[in-house]
Amino acid sequence: DLSGFSPREIVIDTEDRRPQRYLVSLASDSGKVTFNSTPSGASVFIDGRNIGNTPVTQDRIAKGSHEVEFRMDGFADYKESLTIQSGTVDTMNAALDPKPGSLRIVTIPDGARVCVNNEFRGEAPIELTDLAPGDYRVRTEVEGYEPDVKTVTVQNGRETIEEFRFIKNSGTLQLSTVPAGVQVFIDGQSHGDSKARGANTLSE
Repeated sequence: DLSGFSPREIVIDTEDRRPQRYLVSLASDSGKVTFNSTPSGASVFIDGRNIGNTPVTQDRIAKGSHEVEFRMDGFADYKESLTIQSGTVDTMNAALDPKPGSLRIVTIPDGARVCVNNEFRGEAPIELTDLAPGDYRVRTEVEGYEPDVKTVTVQNGRETIEEFRFIKNSGTLQLSTVPAGVQVFIDGQSHGDSKARGANTLSE
């Protein structure tokens, strides 16, 4: 009796005390399977026992039904039943599906409009979930600041955090009043009085 082989009984006739030699062949009671995955490198479990990473070949898998599972970070687990017949030589291939990723967008200052691939998605801070892995064009904009555009890579099964810092729009305004000494307001904020000779230079 040997694991992986069918037991066999034989009848032995003995004569006197002379040694005798018998050659006994055992029939295989197991199978051999090679396990592959796309991408490769997935851990393979047979009935909960880890046998290594793909590509991997397992000899002498006992006859009968077995549960096979492929596991890999960033990918959904792949499960399949495997039935082994005596003497089976087979191959199992698993195509692993990538898990979706997420993207958290933070802006300084808060409240910027966020567009992803030219689609408005809300105002920052914002978290976008269930995104397919890949590159995304992110545009953020807030009044009074230069818009910011980046290409952000989302990885499968992971959260990506991207921060946008804005540069304030600024310019110079030269204002003349007649008479001089007029109080000047821009967007409700006082910027002083116009100077003598009727000219003010204001930065915004």
